[in-house]
Amino acid sequence: KGYLVQRVSVAKSPGGRFAFGVLDLLLNERFDLAVLMHGEEPVVRRISQAGIPFLVIQHRECGYPHCRGVVDVRHHAAMPYVVQRCVQKKVRKVLLPWAWARPSLTIRSIEDAGIAVEDVRICHWTKKDHIEGFQRKATEWFLARFAKARSDWPDLVWFPDDDFLAAGALTALLALGVRIPEDVRFVAFANRRLGPVFTKPLTRIEVDPLAHGKKLACYALDALNGYPIPPDASLDTVYVPGATF
Repeated sequence: KGYLVQRVSVAKSPGGRFAFGVLDLLLNERFDLAVLMHGEEPVVRRISQAGIPFLVIQHRECGYPHCRGVVDVRHHAAMPYVVQRCVQKKVRKVLLPWAWARPSLTIRSIEDAGIAVEDVRICHWTKKDHIEGFQRKATEWFLARFAKARSDWPDLVWFPDDDFLAAGALTALLALGVRIPEDVRFVAFANRRLGPVFTKPLTRIEVDPLAHGKKLACYALDALNGYPIPPDASLDTVYVPGATF
C-alpha cells in the first residue's frame, strides 16, 4: 500500500487574507490525511471543516475536529546546553538577536542564570524580502551595533532562530575586524548542511531538515494507520560544539 503526496501552498494577500482557491479544488478530492506545516488558524479551520484528518505543526494545542495530533517544533530544545556553557565560561552579557517570535523562554533561562540579556528584533521577514536583503539588514544592524565602544560589546552573540541573521552578522563582524571568539563569542542558528559558513567550526544550534522530515513522515504513517500521536511529539534542535564558544 502506498500514498500519493500532494504539496499545496496557500498564498496570503497583502491584506492578510488567504487565497483558498487551489486548496478548495483539492479538497473536493479524497484525502486520507493532511499535514499542515504551519498552524495558521484559517487554514486549520478550512481543513477541519472539510472533514479531513490532519496533523499540524504548531506550539499550541489544537481544538479543531479531525485533528489527529500536534507536532511541536522546539527551537529551544538545545538551549540548556548553551546556558550551561555560558555559566562555565563566566559570560556576563548575551546579545540575543531574533527575527520571528521573541524567544521568551531562552531570555528567561539566561536571566535565571544571572546573566544580562540584550534581546533585539533586528529585522522582520516580509514577502518583499529575499535572502540577500534579509542578510543585508542584519549586516547593517551589526555594523552600527559594534561601532560602539568595545566596553559596550557583549561577551556572547547568540542567534536563537535564524541562520540568515547569523550570516549577516558574521559579515559585519569580519568587516569590523572583530575576532571570534577572542573578542566576541558566537553561537549561530543553522540548518544542517545549509548554515552560515565561517573560517572556524561554528558553535551552533542546529536543525536537521532530513531527520525532521523522516520523523514527521513516521508520525504521518502512524496517524494513517490509526495509531495515536504522542502528546509530546516534537522536532527538536541539537547543540553542536564548535570553535566559536
